[in-house]
Amino acid sequence: MRCNIATTALYSIVLKCFFLLPFGLNISCNKYENKKQEVVSLPVGKWKIIQLKNRHQNIVFDSTRTYILDFSIQNNIKLFAEDNNLSGKLIFINKNSFKLENSTITDVCCNSEAAKLLFAFFDNTIHYKQDEDKLILLNNKTVVTLEK
Repeated sequence: MRCNIATTALYSIVLKCFFLLPFGLNISCNKYENKKQEVVSLPVGKWKIIQLKNRHQNIVFDSTRTYILDFSIQNNIKLFAEDNNLSGKLIFINKNSFKLENSTITDVCCNSEAAKLLFAFFDNTIHYKQDEDKLILLNNKTVVTLEK
């Protein structure tokens, strides 16, 4: 009985894919072959964080310290702070927002207040836009400005 069901299913697939298509019927053998997937990525490379503001435009951090955010081609990020680093995988929600998945933070020493804010920033959904040589990341509380 099993062979008959498998043979019938195979025959149906062969019939649809090979015999009906030449007659102009729009039947797809692969349900995903007609869907185009939009490629979404952030600008790859190292970006220097130049400003961290809350949504009320109060500057929380300026460029007196160097914090680097590195976007890889595999959609991984790494944030380099004074002593500790945050890393994770970007999961795109749409073409202008992402979440960080599987994030880890090293615990070498003490985090500055700015580093704590930056690490916490990546706990939420992040929206982004690129404006010439600047990249702006924002969530519901904070705006982070970066430059190449």
